[in-house]
Amino acid sequence: MNSYFQKHISQAATLIAQYKGTEPLQHLLKKYFSANKKHGSKDRKVITHFCYTFFRIGKNLENIPMEEKLMAAIFICDGIGEKEQPNFPQQWLPFSSGTLPERIAFIKNSYPDFRLEKIFPFSDQLSNSIDNTLFQQSFLQQPNLFLRIRPGNKNTVIKKLAMANTAFLMIDDNCLSLANNTKIDLILKLNKEVVVQDVSSQKTGTFLEAVKTYFPENHPVSLWDACAASGGKSILAKDILQHIQLSVSDIRPSILKNLKQRFKEADINRYELFTADLSKPFSSTKKYELIICDAPCTGSGTWARTPESLSTFSIDKIDEFQSLQRKIISNCIPHLQQTGYFLYITCSVFEKENEANVAFIEERFSLKCVKKESIVGYAQNGDCMFAALFCMKNNLTLS
Repeated sequence: MNSYFQKHISQAATLIAQYKGTEPLQHLLKKYFSANKKHGSKDRKVITHFCYTFFRIGKNLENIPMEEKLMAAIFICDGIGEKEQPNFPQQWLPFSSGTLPERIAFIKNSYPDFRLEKIFPFSDQLSNSIDNTLFQQSFLQQPNLFLRIRPGNKNTVIKKLAMANTAFLMIDDNCLSLANNTKIDLILKLNKEVVVQDVSSQKTGTFLEAVKTYFPENHPVSLWDACAASGGKSILAKDILQHIQLSVSDIRPSILKNLKQRFKEADINRYELFTADLSKPFSSTKKYELIICDAPCTGSGTWARTPESLSTFSIDKIDEFQSLQRKIISNCIPHLQQTGYFLYITCSVFEKENEANVAFIEERFSLKCVKKESIVGYAQNGDCMFAALFCMKNNLTLS
């Protein structure tokens, strides 16, 4: 076996064994590399990739040596490059250039206990609109980097990418797909020209487009982004609705500090910002024409980016998040105008966090769901999300 390859495999296995699931894997890796300067940039990249690849096959092959499981995971996810061929069993080589389903089939034949459903062992909790097989397979590939081109910047962005010889794929007029490791901040002005935003997150904009048609042209929509986090949905709303009276809140002051810097880069200068714990009643007399509730959730639709979650997630967390989401929903909706709209969003694939909460909202409040969708990104190598748009029952203008 090639000595460098073996060293990378061994080091990745050591780090995997140390990982206890109490923090994101990237934090463990960052601390390790900070304390071990002997690893060059290429070493760090390969070891990191191997660690994430190990977790991509979930709870499969748990009864074989860790390094052997890692080799099988690399075979499935990456195939075998020419330089790596001496490191793998000879009988694997003829199958390494096959398609992903073919490589999976070969490993199934070699290890009869390998099961696709062991990658994501929570299939009975999925929303019905999620294709279980395609979703399971999506974990075996690193998701792409997606950019949303902000209005008026398309020609500039494409020209800059071409000048930098950076490959990209146009998903639609404003959505670009690039290799995940692209150093985009060295090429484009982030937040001003483009926003880093997953393809499925961008598609939540169709819900904002629907709302836009029911307000007069140039009407300044009063909008509350209730769980604003990094502010991506606020910037999206600004670009689509254009004229907004923006309020943003989050429970984390540190997040809001970062959000202020991002808004500055995005040329969003007029907004109200405040800290709010929406798991508790929120004291305010202000009411809004549009509330965006991108609720805290399991994040299960994004686990291909953090595949360690497949091995550390406890199913009882679904009920915990549903309970939190219902508290937040219940404390947001009283601040909706009688002619307003409520947009509920998660990056979850679990029915309890999505469709079940749609039913909860309709049963508990005077709201009617007028548009809902599981936004699946696996066809574009992106994330999965869910969105549902509601209006007051006395304002049923959407269909």
